[in-house]
Amino acid sequence: MKKLASTLPNMLISLGTITIAAGALLGWVYTVTKEPIEQQAMQQQVAAISAVAPKFDNNPETDRWETEVNGVPVTVYPAMMGDRLVGAAVKAASFNGFAGEIVVMCGFDADGTVRDYQVLSQAETPGLGSKMQEWFRDPAGARSVIGKNPASTSFYVSKDTGGEIDAITAATISSRAFLEIMRTAFESYRQYASTHGLDMATASGSDANSGASQQNKDTEKVKEEKKTEISDANSGASEHHGDKDHKEGKHKKKKDKLHYRESHRNENR
Repeated sequence: MKKLASTLPNMLISLGTITIAAGALLGWVYTVTKEPIEQQAMQQQVAAISAVAPKFDNNPETDRWETEVNGVPVTVYPAMMGDRLVGAAVKAASFNGFAGEIVVMCGFDADGTVRDYQVLSQAETPGLGSKMQEWFRDPAGARSVIGKNPASTSFYVSKDTGGEIDAITAATISSRAFLEIMRTAFESYRQYASTHGLDMATASGSDANSGASQQNKDTEKVKEEKKTEISDANSGASEHHGDKDHKEGKHKKKKDKLHYRESHRNENR
């Protein structure tokens, strides 16, 4: 086989052929793997929604609501029981991580209390920022965000002014990015509820109100019982004083009668 002359046109033809072949191969690989990758990502997302959201009877994926916060897309997956909003899973992201983008699926109860979360993607430093999946659910100190509500707890790292969440040791930037995502997710969920005219009150909130109401009733009952006891005590004291006065009166009358008899006897003498 005759060797092609090492000329510029021949080199361009060779490079062009190789480039076209490589591009075609990459295109074929992309076509073959695109659907499985999308299916895997969808399965991961559905699993994350089910893991972090309260129990629901709707299809959060179908009912999803998309918005944008500071140029970053946010998706709210509402959890419904009948017509009642029981919470949501919210997919949010931040590009302020130490190594770039962090994506988290945040789960909220109806009133916005953090129920759970799943880190979907991150490229933070192994052993440091990458520990966010475990760190922010650890009950030690003020690390955990589980059971806390961004409306009443400051979701900033404790070393920042007013912050109430402990940052990952030696990974403050990653921690700030994670908490930024939680705040964004909470505000998006609140915006969703407001836009759709849904109530963020919770069953637990109702229980709390019911408990407070019952406590008030019990307090009033105790007060009434105390009033009754005091009244009975006063009544008993009055009766005691009445009996005493009655006895003293009888004694005085008897004494006066004896004195009269004695005086009368002396006169007869």
